[in-house]
Amino acid sequence: MNEKYDVIVIGAGLGGLAAAARLARLGKRVLVLEHHSVPGGYAHEFRRGKFRFDVALHALDGMAPGGWGYDAMKQTGIQNRLHLHRLDPFYTYRTPERDVTVHADIAQYENELIRHFPHAASGIRALFDASLRAFLQTRRLMQDRAAQRIPDELIPSRYGDALAVMSQSLAEFMAPYVDDPEVIGAFTALWGYYGLPPSQLNAATFVMPWGSYHLTGAYYPQGGGQALSRALEAVIRENGGTICYQQTVTKIYVSNERATGVETAKGLRADADIIIANSNAPDTFMKLVGREHLPSAFVENLQTLTPSLACAVLYLGVERDLVKDGWNYHECYVSETNDPETDYAYVLRGDWAHTPIGISNYSAADNPAPEGSSVLSIFTLAPMDYQNQWGTGGVLDKYGKNETYLKLKRKVGETLLARAEEFIPGLSTAIKYQETSTPLTNIRYSLNPGGAIYGFAQNVEQAYAGRLAHRTPIANLFLAGAWTFPGGGMSAAMLSGVEAARLAIGRLENKKVSTMFMPTEFGQTEETL
Repeated sequence: MNEKYDVIVIGAGLGGLAAAARLARLGKRVLVLEHHSVPGGYAHEFRRGKFRFDVALHALDGMAPGGWGYDAMKQTGIQNRLHLHRLDPFYTYRTPERDVTVHADIAQYENELIRHFPHAASGIRALFDASLRAFLQTRRLMQDRAAQRIPDELIPSRYGDALAVMSQSLAEFMAPYVDDPEVIGAFTALWGYYGLPPSQLNAATFVMPWGSYHLTGAYYPQGGGQALSRALEAVIRENGGTICYQQTVTKIYVSNERATGVETAKGLRADADIIIANSNAPDTFMKLVGREHLPSAFVENLQTLTPSLACAVLYLGVERDLVKDGWNYHECYVSETNDPETDYAYVLRGDWAHTPIGISNYSAADNPAPEGSSVLSIFTLAPMDYQNQWGTGGVLDKYGKNETYLKLKRKVGETLLARAEEFIPGLSTAIKYQETSTPLTNIRYSLNPGGAIYGFAQNVEQAYAGRLAHRTPIANLFLAGAWTFPGGGMSAAMLSGVEAARLAIGRLENKKVSTMFMPTEFGQTEETL
């Protein structure tokens, strides 16, 4: 007889961990099954000697009181387990023409943009005002829906700014206020955080974390992304939950339109009243559940959705104190063109000598290296289809021994290093450790299709109201993570996990619960019990 749990969580990314921590704190018997050997998904680390490398986290938003990240920390019980470093300045945006210092403090940020672009002062102020209105109204809409304070029919008349920002591209949202390409490039410098340029990116996907960073702070946790994951892991275990690593779920059992249990590649079987999938959505439905258990319209819609881009990252452990040497930026984003659309085209072509890059000095906000040394990463978005799927032709078994792949990987690393050395002279002579990751690395550790880093691509049609709902056509199967609402990003992943837990509690306790976002054709927002 299989062991029975209240809830099984598939995947120990931040969404799954947050859901499990919340449910365990509420007294539910929880089992988490994870493919990898450590928790966190993209929120983890690797070590080389005495150097600690954060795989993906750059900054967390909303971690001060009033922010959605802070609320997620409170609900999962980790707010007193982390030491957060406030980042201000938040980042520097560098182009051939100028360096723009982007402060986390919104007034300083606005003044800095106006200092660089005084001719556009009125438009910049209007854009900031519109962005703040959209942020505050969308947040209030989410809160009101979750608390069942407003019927759907009244939403259009009360939340027009929120509905507009969720249904426009970022370029469309900005158009009434600014038209100077330099201003647009500077304001949208973080588009790489979300995977698409302004012409394609859902405006809410940009505006919501923008407001969160600049109203409730940008932060980096002591110990990096892994500190978040370990804190959530500790809460789960302290509250009686179980986490099993290197257990890849291969099947979700379904009977009479209900999920009954799971099986892993190693033969572990377990049953539960609720299953929360923090695994990628395409594989969750098409491989673990099976299309035979799903409505045909749902499957057809799922098959139209496209994953986000992946990334390539050069990780460096250097025997230099870069802060003392003057490179004291936690984040520096570099664009040779200050044109997101041109930069995006470089990414799609895999033109590594010209793609926009992010240079992160983790030693500016943490202590991941021995004294006198530093940890640096150089990040670029990257497509999976580069050079015939990175020289593999789609054959990913033993890709690490594929000579064509290894040559392409070396080329990326060498190019990113050369570009970073333009700004940090002599960098290559101080390298102690060097590693390069590619989209195939992402696939190996996350199992995400194409090595996607933001779930589904966050375009107008696939983000916010267009995102897959936490609820699914299988009554007791819920989604958490970047593939569902609100989308990519680590704060967002935690929020999705807390929301999935809230909906799961409603199902377990036979209560009517509304989701925090607007309905779509393929996602329920009210539980039918």
